[in-house]
Amino acid sequence: MSTWGLFFYAVFLFGFIQTHAYASPNSEIVNLQKVDSNTRLSVVFASQNNHQPESAFGHVFLLFHDYERPEPDAVVVEFVGHVASFIDMVRSVGSAVDGRYKLVNFSQKKMEYDLEDRDLFFFELNVSAEDVIALKKDVTDELTKNHPYSFAKKNCGFYLNKLLMKRGLSTKDLSSEFVVKPIQVLHALPTHRIKHVKFVPSSYRTASLYSSKLTAEDAIFFKRFLMGHDLPASSQSEQLRDAISSQIRYQLPREDRLWMRQHMAQQQKSVWHHEAKDFENKYDDESKGHYIFAIQGDGAASLKYQKELRSFPTQHEKDSTSSYLDVFSTELTLKDHRVNLSEFSVIKSEAMQPSFMKARLLELSYRNWDKKTDAGEKEVYASLGLGTSYEISKLRFGFIPNLTLAYTNSDVNGANARVGYRAISELRSESYAVRYSIDQWQNTPFSFSREMNFQFRVHLNSRMNLGFELNRIPEIDKKSQRLFLTYSL
Repeated sequence: MSTWGLFFYAVFLFGFIQTHAYASPNSEIVNLQKVDSNTRLSVVFASQNNHQPESAFGHVFLLFHDYERPEPDAVVVEFVGHVASFIDMVRSVGSAVDGRYKLVNFSQKKMEYDLEDRDLFFFELNVSAEDVIALKKDVTDELTKNHPYSFAKKNCGFYLNKLLMKRGLSTKDLSSEFVVKPIQVLHALPTHRIKHVKFVPSSYRTASLYSSKLTAEDAIFFKRFLMGHDLPASSQSEQLRDAISSQIRYQLPREDRLWMRQHMAQQQKSVWHHEAKDFENKYDDESKGHYIFAIQGDGAASLKYQKELRSFPTQHEKDSTSSYLDVFSTELTLKDHRVNLSEFSVIKSEAMQPSFMKARLLELSYRNWDKKTDAGEKEVYASLGLGTSYEISKLRFGFIPNLTLAYTNSDVNGANARVGYRAISELRSESYAVRYSIDQWQNTPFSFSREMNFQFRVHLNSRMNLGFELNRIPEIDKKSQRLFLTYSL
């Protein structure tokens, strides 16, 4: 693709593509009229969605409901940012955009999160009728107001906690926190206020659990079912019925093939959709931090600490997404008896969504190229990109045209804007994964414009991976390789 082609593509992406964090207007009006003195109140946490940087730490909302198992028209109260374009999403990382409280039917929210493979955790609260009515009034007053929204602090958790604090339903003011994670709202709930906690796993998690418990004989029948063969009820064990039932609940809403939809609808008559069980009740976001220890071919050593979520080297063997997020990650390199800051990332997010044929890139970072080029190039940069991705069996491909704004230590064209692309291919299994990427730029101030990177990792245990990385910059004939060991807290 030519320089001008990439440029106009980038203009199209950043100027016209809408992302709409505000939900589209509902066909029915959701209001608080049904909330009365008999209404229950829960705080609900949705697990993280790595595909969307603004949801990478999870989401939290209030739920007014009448029954222990929330009814479809139960009322959700959430706070969302007005992210109407990709540029707005970038702005929300470093500054703030408009945000507001919003009402949604629970059925809509539950379906939305299940399609994103996200689990829900319900914390029903011990509240009086007076608490419920007072909170209803507070929400009604807030619905007419706008507030500043930012990804790191003034987010859904920050504003939901303010509502709870006002009525004594939270023990901690989060205003002084540098970063507010939605899960902190749960940690701030008074123990005596928590009536009970209920875990509702996504249909993906449920299907994965039950299919993994099949015997060898049942697994053969299950594969026949996935190929379109009807299985009589008499031939199904309890474990096989659970696996088929959960697979139908997961696959049917996502299935495009008419014959498969008819097959599943028919098979559904012989199974019973009971409530999922045997799940670990864990609501944390698994973001305890990760270390990467590496030894390079030239004898240099490096240590990287990544606080949030996972990158390709640290990804768990059961993680199935090609989506990564670094927030405030730091890498130090020991080379020639000197310790240098080789990388510091405010945010690095890359996501491939083959099911939607989408891919996206967002990076705000500092990097020192010296460990790869021995020439001392340094830059502070912001990269933004939207592209496409697709999957063939276990092999995934992505192509992301992007725009980079950078300030470098180059004597010529130190401050520059450059267009380029990132091409990605990944092959993954439960025990190992392979990744190959190419970054290409135009208008670079350095003596090179292309970087090629190969990574391979194997799973050692639940906390550790072992891997190898090979990096090549062809224009200056530079190659570097390193062996790395990762450890997750």
